[in-house]
Amino acid sequence: MSEERAIIRVQEPGFWERRGELVSATVEVSAAQLWDETPEFGAAQSDLALETEDGDRTAVQVWTLPSREGEGRRLQVLFPADVPVNGEQTYRLVRLERAQDCAVYEHPLPDWSSCASLEGTSWTSAHLPRLMRSRDIVAAVDSPEDHVAFPGICRAPNGALIVVYRAGLTHAAQDNPRDGRIMLVRSHDLGQTWSEPELVVDSPDYDDRNPAIACLSDGTLVLCWDKYLQAAHHGAFLITSEDLGRTWSDPVQLGQILNVHTRSRALELSEEEILVPLSCSDGGPEELAAYAIIVNRRTGEQLTSVLTPIGDRNIADEVAVARAADGRLVALIRSNSDPVLWQTNSFDEGRTWCRPFRTSIPSQFTPADLITLDDGRLLCAFSFRERRNERLLVSRDCGETWDIESSVDVLSGTRAIGGDRSYPATVQLDEETLGTVLYETRPHPHGGRIYFVRTLLADLDRKPFPCLYQSDPEAEGATFEAPLRCPELGLGVHVTYRFTGKFGAPPNAFEVALAAGPREVRLRYQMGTSPDRSRPTNVVRATATTSGDVQVLAEGEAQGDWFDDGNLHTICLELGEGTVRGLLDGHEQFSAPAERFRPDLLRLTTDRACVAVQSIRLLSPGRRVYPEPLDVTVLRAGD
Repeated sequence: MSEERAIIRVQEPGFWERRGELVSATVEVSAAQLWDETPEFGAAQSDLALETEDGDRTAVQVWTLPSREGEGRRLQVLFPADVPVNGEQTYRLVRLERAQDCAVYEHPLPDWSSCASLEGTSWTSAHLPRLMRSRDIVAAVDSPEDHVAFPGICRAPNGALIVVYRAGLTHAAQDNPRDGRIMLVRSHDLGQTWSEPELVVDSPDYDDRNPAIACLSDGTLVLCWDKYLQAAHHGAFLITSEDLGRTWSDPVQLGQILNVHTRSRALELSEEEILVPLSCSDGGPEELAAYAIIVNRRTGEQLTSVLTPIGDRNIADEVAVARAADGRLVALIRSNSDPVLWQTNSFDEGRTWCRPFRTSIPSQFTPADLITLDDGRLLCAFSFRERRNERLLVSRDCGETWDIESSVDVLSGTRAIGGDRSYPATVQLDEETLGTVLYETRPHPHGGRIYFVRTLLADLDRKPFPCLYQSDPEAEGATFEAPLRCPELGLGVHVTYRFTGKFGAPPNAFEVALAAGPREVRLRYQMGTSPDRSRPTNVVRATATTSGDVQVLAEGEAQGDWFDDGNLHTICLELGEGTVRGLLDGHEQFSAPAERFRPDLLRLTTDRACVAVQSIRLLSPGRRVYPEPLDVTVLRAGD
């Protein structure tokens, strides 16, 4: 897609007072076609850049403003304050092919601590990293018919990337042994292009699945997988290759328990030993656990150690293991009921493991991947919520703590595919770049893809940004209130926020409300389901209250997209002429008759979810932006 450009001239530099590093200005646009799809009432576009005559670009965010008579489309543009702005210069506004070509800037909230005391509450004035979007997304595998899933990745000594995955008819074979085989693709240009698939394993009597691949220090490739049929696993196996996957050894069974499955790549302990994590989540009570199989490459002998308490099915699931910079082994375990990963550590090369404990890393119904970066940090690839959004985060202290608020987007879900996706696996490509694979697919004959996504390591160390932060994941009904000074009837409030990743027990929700005395309208967005997946998620509920009488305006699945991930979203509540409506990212969720009133209070509430509010914008019915800071009070959770 060619880039579109429109010449602009600055009309009102300093329309909003310069605050810190950002400034906004009003501009006139000569080519309105760039913004034909922009919602009229304040939703922002972030795939635009301000381009100088020299070709330098700066990412901007743009809001549509009402046109004056005789003028073209008027926009409010937000950009860094160090960009020179005056009426003498000519700029071009460029719509980028991908929104992630430049960093996206948000209007900063004021320092809330200067407006109110936040001490002793779960809402705080904080500085958190800016959001970063996915970049360089390609399909390593594009299957028009087969169900493709569960990828693993490694980098060979010659620099080639090798990805293994399962191809079949359905997510898991029941009685059809031809459903499930292990395939392989390669890239010799760091993931820009990929080879045609090669068959590696296809057992005639079983579904071959859950492949994981590692490259040892001597160049040996180690491939692990398990066999499945009739709702049971039939053993985990290992093969090796000395010629970069052209030929493979005979398979060796891992451990003595048959009903186990694989997920994570083998970990090299020494020149002689490797460790392969396994899990048994569907066996008898005497077998339920996560295991580590230590294989002696020279003698073939195997030693089995237990990572989790035997009989505890909750954490007897897929596990990933890596070595931290201080030598300890760190394992992250998928839970069967908790919306977070569990962790255990070993200080004796995997022979014994400490008692598992809950982390704060979100994960529901999907496992994580774990690697050690060249600089010694641990990097975890995880699924943010319910197979909706895969992300990367790091630990800088050998797994003692995890930088969840700084997690980086890998790939957000495609609504048309549904929930059969995720299983991220990551490899470091060079000193600056990471590569992550994950799948998104449907049953045969619809097909799917194995995606490969490049992420800059620098994205994990982004500059902090002022925000209002609700930091307690266990807080139920944590409320932030701001009195409003609105001279006109009606109001639109647009709140840009993100779930940062720390959650309490579901459901987890964020709500915006406008009130005046006994009148109030609310829009609540809920994410997070129960362990049995029966509780709805990605739903909205809107209510109007008059003198204690509550009227439900809307309740049901959110329209237009999924909004239950770690990316920035905008929740909007608008009081118009005889109507009230709510939007999520510009998608209308409801519109209902309502008596117009002048709200004097804005309320933001979270339920068992840590939320960072990046901007609050108040718009009058005439689309005039209220630029002054809000007076702020903060209520304790439950007050």
